[in-house]
Amino acid sequence: MTPARDPAPRNLVLVCVAMGVSFVAQTLLMLAVPLHAVRLGASPAVVGLLVSTAFAVPTVFAIPMGRLVARLGVRRMMAFGALGMAVGPLAVWVLPGLGGLAFMQFVVGTSQLAMGLAAQATIAASGRGPSLERAFGWYTTVAALGQMLGPLLGGALLEASGPSAAYGAAAALPLASLASALALSVPRGTRSPTGRGRLGYAAQVALLRANVAVQASLLLTIAVLGAFVLHAAFFAVYLEGMAIGAAAIGLLVSLRSLAAMLVRPFTAWAIARLGGRPRAMLVLVAAMAAALTATGVVSGLVALGVAAVVLGVATGLGQPLTLVILSEHVEPGERPSALGLRLTVNQGTQLLAPMALGVVAQAIGYGAAFVVAGLAMAALAAAMVRVAAAMARAGS
Repeated sequence: MTPARDPAPRNLVLVCVAMGVSFVAQTLLMLAVPLHAVRLGASPAVVGLLVSTAFAVPTVFAIPMGRLVARLGVRRMMAFGALGMAVGPLAVWVLPGLGGLAFMQFVVGTSQLAMGLAAQATIAASGRGPSLERAFGWYTTVAALGQMLGPLLGGALLEASGPSAAYGAAAALPLASLASALALSVPRGTRSPTGRGRLGYAAQVALLRANVAVQASLLLTIAVLGAFVLHAAFFAVYLEGMAIGAAAIGLLVSLRSLAAMLVRPFTAWAIARLGGRPRAMLVLVAAMAAALTATGVVSGLVALGVAAVVLGVATGLGQPLTLVILSEHVEPGERPSALGLRLTVNQGTQLLAPMALGVVAQAIGYGAAFVVAGLAMAALAAAMVRVAAAMARAGS
């Protein structure tokens, strides 16, 4: 009898295609929405609120959506998410103005949460150790490629044809994600008979208290996603204030994602060279703090580009590290809900960070706000020292 072919490699390719395309659409919108909102007369605080809208409902429902992944399976959840991402951008034609932008952000953010949970659950079930680090490294590499191409495409469309063309592209792209999602094979470990009590909010709080690796994963998630969303939300508006064109802005924004994409295939190698996972966490968060601070201090385009590259390398290595740490330290049946806990923190960070920095920027300006963000990141690195030391003692 011919042995059954392992579906993991094929699923990894399909997940990478689906999520890579979705990140093109998402980051295209992350460039288009703030610039469009400013042209509609939005203040910095309102710009921050609009960016945050994409993460409001996902912050609350990530854990219940993790339970849905465990029960319905990854294929259905990823297909529903891709369909939602295709429909969301159409809202700007139905509801013109800031209200339409907010509703679009809400639909797209919730839909990509469903896709991301399904994708991560698929990969988490595929292996352990260095093989899992490599799988998440490739997954996040393709995500970074999407995050690099999105601003380039968005900047070109905005400069050539205006916001309508950018929103049309954002609606069309997720149809490719839908096709990839429907072609997935359901892997073991992505549907779970685990009881409701082990998958709910109380169980995740207990897991967080008892498991130092989960604590480390969530703190690193705050750092990585905080740095990413602040740079993505405000860097373009900051540069536009320097009278730089949309295409050039898209290129500078894409440098961060290019650096993240290039470094991610070497995630396992880089973590080993940095001295293991606990030490790597601290080095990466310190680099994020330095890059954010430099963004608000330096003035030349080359220097701003270098800061973006440093931020891209640090976040590029940090994101797969958060996923590997979490995936290896929970039971297989609990992974979808635990990944939902991580995405609750993920989405909460992306909800609150732009709102907070928008208020700060309105008070003291965008440049000084980046310095404040860098100092906050440095404080987070200091707070992570104890958790990193506990991980090292446990041999994680």
